[in-house]
Amino acid sequence: MVKLLLYVLVIPLVVWASDSVNFNVFFKKGDVNQYRARIFYMIFILGISYLLVSFLYDFLGVIG
Repeated sequence: MVKLLLYVLVIPLVVWASDSVNFNVFFKKGDVNQYRARIFYMIFILGISYLLVSFLYDFLGVIG
């Protein structure tokens, strides 16, 4: 239940924080590459969220 609460709090934070990075500059121009950039953006958000939630959950376990 704690991890679910952490995910609910962390995912919007990561989306907000990574919104300032323009991932389209890492890909070539075109419709297909824009699709790839969006998929990369989603994978990036999920990966960073997983790492942050795992860290916070372990940290709370150590201090609690």
